[in-house]
Amino acid sequence: MATTKRPRRARFLLLLAVTTIVAVACAPQHLAADTKVLLIGDSLLNGTRVPVSDALEEAGWEPMIKADGGTAMTSWTNKIPLLTAAYQPGVIVIELGTNDCSPVQCVALAPHIDAIMNSIPSDHPALWLNVQEDVPSPFGENTDYVNSALEAADARWPNLYLLDLDGLMEGHPEWHAPDGLHFNDEGKEQFVRFIVDELERFKPE
Repeated sequence: MATTKRPRRARFLLLLAVTTIVAVACAPQHLAADTKVLLIGDSLLNGTRVPVSDALEEAGWEPMIKADGGTAMTSWTNKIPLLTAAYQPGVIVIELGTNDCSPVQCVALAPHIDAIMNSIPSDHPALWLNVQEDVPSPFGENTDYVNSALEAADARWPNLYLLDLDGLMEGHPEWHAPDGLHFNDEGKEQFVRFIVDELERFKPE
């Protein structure tokens, strides 16, 4: 039986249409208002402060990094509004959640996430990294609860964009320091590139 072949131009137009639909679906709804980016985090960001800043500057951003080891979302709820008011960034990157649960208890995170998001203009994108789940105790306790809280917030806040740090680092013990949570030099390179690449989608036109 003869096979009817789709004309080459028709196949091309179909491929172009599908590609356009995928690109539109993946494009963020919010772009950075300008190139100023405020990055907030705990020891993971603090330990990569210099390479993150250098890479972002090379990519055309104006970064300000505020990061303190051992801090949790609850530590920043009252600080972030002051930082955003003072620096007025066009986009914010948040790396928090690793220290919000102990092996025996987690605080209710939704009010703190909402308080942070309330301090960010609704037309400004906030990129929030989820937490690594495949890490040893005590760091890996209740991390699924933290990520579930972030996923729920992602559904509530249109300008919140959840970045899958967990997916990036999962299955890569060779990128970690001996404690299994923090990054060695190779892991830091991966972390820095991840942030730079994700921000590229939000660069102002």
